[in-house]
Amino acid sequence: MTVLAIYPGLTGVFSGDWWRYYGFLQIYSLRTEPLGLPPAWTLGVEVVFYAVLPLLAVLAARRPLDRSSARRPLRSDPAGRIHIVALTGLILGSTAFRVWGMRASPGSTLTIWPPALIGWFAGGMLLATLSVRRQAAGDPAGEGPGGPLAATACWLAAGLGAVGLALLLPNQLFPPNEPVLRFAFENLAYIAIATLIVAPAVGVVGRGGLPARVLAFRPLRLIGVISYGVYLWHYPIIQTLHDHGLGDSGTLSTLGLSTVALALASAAAALSYIMVERPARRLR
Repeated sequence: MTVLAIYPGLTGVFSGDWWRYYGFLQIYSLRTEPLGLPPAWTLGVEVVFYAVLPLLAVLAARRPLDRSSARRPLRSDPAGRIHIVALTGLILGSTAFRVWGMRASPGSTLTIWPPALIGWFAGGMLLATLSVRRQAAGDPAGEGPGGPLAATACWLAAGLGAVGLALLLPNQLFPPNEPVLRFAFENLAYIAIATLIVAPAVGVVGRGGLPARVLAFRPLRLIGVISYGVYLWHYPIIQTLHDHGLGDSGTLSTLGLSTVALALASAAAALSYIMVERPARRLR
């Protein structure tokens, strides 16, 4: 953010609101939310989740999973049932908060506050609970039911869901004044799609099949290593290229913008990974 605030220049970073951007607090004001490094708004949600996670772990530990209970069906496993019901409730509750935020104050940022998005994290926690339950029952880690066929089915279902949403819903993601039921459905559908994509990787269903073949593709794995940097760098690079006339007209122009921006963002991400991320991960 500091580098990009120097060039090409990010609005707000060196203003009196600097503490909002460096403190991951820009999402709590409509005035500051789109400024600074725009993609980094998600960090404001993530840091809150990581701060709350120990509390959630303490609550879950009050009813721990064990091998004897994990071998039984969920209907006869109180601890497992409580975990799953609680996490499902967290998904539904966060969706309800998001709907309320959308209706309560159209000029606010309530729909991207942590309570509105905790359901996305709860989807991952639900997968983790199911995976740990299988391991507690003595199943080998990662050897979920269904094998490669189930793994492929998860990705196909996620792909069909994404295509279906693209055809059924408006072009804009979560547009203003969207009907309540459609807004809630859209939120839950995207959580379900994301959960299906991740499921084959955590042993909830069997590994292999299409997901294993795609994820074993070496160039894709290398992009995965630097993907967080791509996420942070891409928007200012796209904006700068567009300001210089690339992508102004037509599909080919937009394709050219996307190609050049991806190449530049990947190069910047690789550099920042080598100089910043990798050394930081080695700190103890």
